[in-house]
Amino acid sequence: MSCRCRDISKANRDIDKLYKASADISDAIRSYRTMIEYHNDFLKKQTESFYLEDHEFSEIKIMVMQRDEDIEGKLEGYHSKLRNEIEALHREISSMEREDDDHHSDDDD
Repeated sequence: MSCRCRDISKANRDIDKLYKASADISDAIRSYRTMIEYHNDFLKKQTESFYLEDHEFSEIKIMVMQRDEDIEGKLEGYHSKLRNEIEALHREISSMEREDDDHHSDDDD
């Protein structure tokens, strides 16, 4: 066993950075969902404005919706990975704190 004070301090700084990144990606997801709503509204309004066959417009709509779903899925996947990393780092910090407590309690003997 060894003193883990510095490791714990560094891990806590890292976790703060991960929380910031997680908040940023949450904001990006909310912003993108707003854009998806805009896309949907735009497509609904433009259905009759375009001089396209129904199937041609449907293809455009499907392409836009698939792209939006893909990007949203990637953002949510990244956010999920960040949350998993935060949880793992919390477990690691707890382990280091137990080790550090044991080390420092041995110093008291």
